[in-house]
Amino acid sequence: MTREQYDELSAPLVRVLLDMEDDILREIAAQLSRDGDISDTSKWRIRQLARAGRFDKRAAAIIAGYSEVELSLDENPGAARSAQLAFACGDAIVPFRLSQGALSAGYDSPDYYFYVTFGTMPTLYAGIHLLSHDKPSYVFYSRSRTFDPAEFPGRAEVTTAADRTADATQAEMEAMAREMKRRILEINSADPTAVFGLYVDDLRCRIGYDWFVAQGIDSARVKVSMLSDGTGTYNNFYNYFGDAATAEQN
Repeated sequence: MTREQYDELSAPLVRVLLDMEDDILREIAAQLSRDGDISDTSKWRIRQLARAGRFDKRAAAIIAGYSEVELSLDENPGAARSAQLAFACGDAIVPFRLSQGALSAGYDSPDYYFYVTFGTMPTLYAGIHLLSHDKPSYVFYSRSRTFDPAEFPGRAEVTTAADRTADATQAEMEAMAREMKRRILEINSADPTAVFGLYVDDLRCRIGYDWFVAQGIDSARVKVSMLSDGTGTYNNFYNYFGDAATAEQN
């Protein structure tokens, strides 16, 4: 193996290790900023970085350049509210939006619904729920033969396989995910206090994080309902635990 090949193979691991170092340094800096001291664990981490030759001028600069601002809000007794704010430091200005939900925002009060299902049973449950309200809805189901998109109410924007005789392809599912995430950001920009309802099957529950929280949506504004995938859920249980009656491991 040549040196160039070695460097190419090791580059991803090096990036991960550098990110881990930065995370450790930022955590130490936060402790100093907040408490004026650091924990024994942080002291041990510094010694390990020093032994590895990694506690250098760069590390000191990260710690010295860190500052922390604490913001607290009183309980909001009224309607949901939001404000556009900005942090300024030197020549840098970082804008951000701060939102606070209403005290009365309950589980059954989303302003927009997103339905994402891949099995037949959760698609049926999601479809029944969609008919129980009059809110704007965005729907995806991978098994295109489950419903006729033309029969959905006008407030529902429906995506499924282009070929109505087959399931959605991987490319179609990826395109759907990008469009759903774009739509969520669009709604959040226009309505920063909107409450989102997400109906998703249990095998894809991570969507609640990937589409909303990872895009800066406060989890308090996302009401997630997990639906059984049906046979898929049972099959996973059986593979993990064996007999459903005794839960004996296979």
